[in-house]
Amino acid sequence: MENLDNVIINSEDKNLKDKEKIIIYTEEKEPIGIISKGLYGRINTLSFNGRKVHPWIECVTCFVVDPSDGKIAVELRGKDEIDAGMLDTVSGHVRYGEISKTTMAREMQEEIGMLGYTNSEIVEKLNFLGRVKVDFSKENKKMNLRCFAAVYAFLADSKESIMANESAVAKLAWVDKEDVKNAIRASMFRFPYTEENKDIYERIFENLDKAIIGKNFIGVEEYLRDWK
Repeated sequence: MENLDNVIINSEDKNLKDKEKIIIYTEEKEPIGIISKGLYGRINTLSFNGRKVHPWIECVTCFVVDPSDGKIAVELRGKDEIDAGMLDTVSGHVRYGEISKTTMAREMQEEIGMLGYTNSEIVEKLNFLGRVKVDFSKENKKMNLRCFAAVYAFLADSKESIMANESAVAKLAWVDKEDVKNAIRASMFRFPYTEENKDIYERIFENLDKAIIGKNFIGVEEYLRDWK
C-alpha cells in the first residue's frame, strides 16, 4: 500500500475537478499543498519541510437566524453525512478555488435551499462572527479532521425561504437562540465546545447577539486574531 504521508496532489492534476480538491495547512496556517477531499480523511500525519505535521483545512459554519423571533435553524445531519445524527448549523469545507464566504453560500444552497436567494446575495448578507480552531481527533480518535472554521450569521427574510435538503439534512428545526448556545456549550453540536476554544465561542456568541440587532462590526484586528 502506498505511503499516504507523502501523497500530495498537484493543483494541475487534470483527473480531479476543483470540487474534489482542498488545500491543506499546518496548524500554524502554512499552506502545504492541494489534495483530494477523499484522501484527506485517510491522512493523520505527513512530512513537510523536514518535519511531521498534522494537516488542517478551512471550514465554515453559519447561524441562520429569523430576526423576527431570534430563532436559529438547527440541522439534524443526514444518515449519509459525516457525524450522522448530530446537531449542526449549516457547515462545510472550503474547496480549492473558493473563499470562505463563497463556500458558505454554496453550503447554504445545498443544505437548506435558500429559496429566492442567489449566491451573491447570500455573500452580501453574511456577518462574520469569528473563527474557531477545532481538532476533531481529540474528540473522536477515528476522525482526522482538523479545521479552522470561519463562523457567520445570516439574517433570513423569513422561515419560508429555508427548506432542508433531505439528502444532507434529516430534519430542520427553528430553535431559541439561548437554547442553541447552551446546547453548543454542552457539546451537543458537531463542532465541539472545549476548554481550548470556549473563550472564542463566547466571543462569537456576543457577536451573534450584535448581528441579530444590526450592531455587529468586526474590525481587521479581530478578523485576523484567531488565525494565530
